[in-house]
Amino acid sequence: MISIIISSYRQQYFSFLKKNIADTIGVEYEIIKVDNAGKMGICEAYNIGAKKARYPYLCFVHEDVKFISTSWGVNLINHFISDNNCGVIGVAGSIYKVRMLSTWWQPEVAGIEPKRTNYIQYFENTQTRDHMFLNPFAEKRSVVATLDGVFLGVKKDRWKEILFDQNLLKGFHGYDLDFTLRVGLRFNNYVVYDILLEHFSEGTISPDWFKQVYLVHKKNKKHLPVTKSGLIKIKDLRPIEKGYLEKSLDYVSKWQLKKYRIMVVFMHLIYNSKLFRPNRIFLKSLLKEFSNNRKSLELQE
Repeated sequence: MISIIISSYRQQYFSFLKKNIADTIGVEYEIIKVDNAGKMGICEAYNIGAKKARYPYLCFVHEDVKFISTSWGVNLINHFISDNNCGVIGVAGSIYKVRMLSTWWQPEVAGIEPKRTNYIQYFENTQTRDHMFLNPFAEKRSVVATLDGVFLGVKKDRWKEILFDQNLLKGFHGYDLDFTLRVGLRFNNYVVYDILLEHFSEGTISPDWFKQVYLVHKKNKKHLPVTKSGLIKIKDLRPIEKGYLEKSLDYVSKWQLKKYRIMVVFMHLIYNSKLFRPNRIFLKSLLKEFSNNRKSLELQE
């Protein structure tokens, strides 16, 4: 009933997960391994794997996880059956997403916790584990705007309608944000609390992450910001937007890039933020930076 797609490059993790799935899933399944030691981006790997799927339910999962719940496959299918408008199911997400560059993770706003999570995170540096459980309203499942890519369940026909954008995203970042944002425009994305897994690695912010996520935000800017809760209004997000803009500008300023390239990125971030429009004096000073360079104002290497 479930086709599990794994983009794999570490055999030891894959072998462990393969046995773990057999011991815990509780329904008929197949595993589609896409060997991917830097051969392709994760969007392409996932699309290749999904095309081979024989079953109506797809599960895209990182290979460095361990399922704790038993019969989690039964639970996954039941969530789809209970809501015909179900989009993507995951174990970590947020009920809102700002316009500015960020991960799925979003901070509190107006005293409201937006994250919905149910997974165990392993921290390699301290060799400790923490159960990341946030379900403030004791829901069976929570509607969210975005989901983390560690675990993404979706019907095969939904995937066919949306697809992972392999033409835009060539690396290993931003795929989950882009896919779940687009699915969420038409269907309900959920974090569920009866599927528990442990994740053995932590995410990192790098220049490559920034560049990929920048493309996601540029593509989806017409649909951002978005909130899936009546508790959080778009107007409440302005202070969060400003904070993320400042963080992005500070982050880019530390890159080992030529000054004109940094200014190009700055201008894109400022315009996309819609927080303010640069005045003529500011623009004139920037034009001097570009006087000896005729490249288009696109984020590219």
